[in-house]
Amino acid sequence: MASKPRISVLTRRGDFLALLKNGQRARPTDWLVMNFYVNREGRMRCGWTLPRHVGPAVIRNRLKRWSRVWFRDLLLAERSQPIDVNLVFRKADGDFYKKLDYEKFARVLDRGWKQIERRLEGHSPASDRRV
Repeated sequence: MASKPRISVLTRRGDFLALLKNGQRARPTDWLVMNFYVNREGRMRCGWTLPRHVGPAVIRNRLKRWSRVWFRDLLLAERSQPIDVNLVFRKADGDFYKKLDYEKFARVLDRGWKQIERRLEGHSPASDRRV
């Protein structure tokens, strides 16, 4: 049995600040923003921003787990890009996140990823500038 691909995770505060300052945004829906920029690592790294207003720890952990699954599937499909991505979950009405299912979640991430791919089409990997 093949092992699962390992996801590189953003952990340093400086990485998140660089994304905020230099990155672009894809906004596939009103409850999710995908901040991204081309990194010099040559591999995809991802992070999550889940404030408490999203819900209790159980809900926030579920969203992180679903995000890891989605990014792992992206790596398996060999569709990843050498970028840093931060998923920023925004406040939603009532118990929206509690009722959210994985299929809808994955559709929204797919839509956001397509937006990112379109923006990166003009970017050449040889260039050292950030998108």
